[in-house]
Amino acid sequence: MTITGISGFIGSRICLDFLQSGEFHVRGTVRDKSNEAKIAPLRKAFGEHFEKLELVNADCLDAESLERAISGSTYVVHTASPFNFKDTREQLIKVAVEGTMAVMKACSLAKVKRCVLTSSCMTIYFPRAEDRPNIETEWLDENCWSNPDRPGGIPGYAESKVKAERAAWSYHASLPEDEKFELVTVLPCFVLGPSLLPGGFTSAEYIEAYFNGSKTKVGLDGRGVVDVRDVAKVHLEAVRRPGISGNRFIAYSQWTNSKDIADVLHSEFGPQGYTIPTEEVEGTRERNHRVSNKKSKDTFGIEFIPASEAIKAMAQSLIDHGVIKKIDS
Repeated sequence: MTITGISGFIGSRICLDFLQSGEFHVRGTVRDKSNEAKIAPLRKAFGEHFEKLELVNADCLDAESLERAISGSTYVVHTASPFNFKDTREQLIKVAVEGTMAVMKACSLAKVKRCVLTSSCMTIYFPRAEDRPNIETEWLDENCWSNPDRPGGIPGYAESKVKAERAAWSYHASLPEDEKFELVTVLPCFVLGPSLLPGGFTSAEYIEAYFNGSKTKVGLDGRGVVDVRDVAKVHLEAVRRPGISGNRFIAYSQWTNSKDIADVLHSEFGPQGYTIPTEEVEGTRERNHRVSNKKSKDTFGIEFIPASEAIKAMAQSLIDHGVIKKIDS
């Protein structure tokens, strides 16, 4: 099987889970397998399992490289897609959509059995007002879709994920029945939890800001949180389980706001000598999106790790990696 983007935060954990299962020969894609700065953390994190990993070069914007990487695979897990708020909307959409379509077409050429695509809860958070469930009494679920054409639009990252996943489903629907492979998508919310990598990605930078002095007050923003270990588990089960093609599965533990996160970090790491800001700016906190994870729990038997544990685990892993340090007073 092939897993794309294994040098990323989510991709590395997914890859390790598949290697540890012992059920698959795993081929993992990276942009440059000779880049020791990227490969060394994987070698260390995977331990003895690293020797079982077949590393290959591939790039989301190089369709031929993806064809080579996927050729001969029975299963594909596509995690490689940018998650940041620095690239322009156009850049995010281009990489997400073109990379996804290249993977889909490579799956067709390779006649894979199943492709599991990492999408995002951003694809359900922003429907048109008339399409949204009653926010007070109902839950967003896998039937919901964010709509880039709604009044005011949606964030660029969300639009990139919507367009990429929509393109995948559209392509899949267009295939003749005798050429169809199975397709499943996984929709994580904001992913925290223990990192196999020494920082350098968006989720880590978010947590680092609570420790490094760049954040002096806590904002009013909120987000769903899920542990990366559960995200990996959903992907593994999405490959294993028969009869689930054509489904989307949300990976979501619980809603948190920035004050919740600050309080968890202050309680856990304050006594250890770390300074965590807990004063909240004035205003009204972002409303809970109320997202249902029932389908994933029922289908895969997953009890999602509490958000507080995911928050603490990410911070501790970044301390262990030497990314987070105590600030001299």
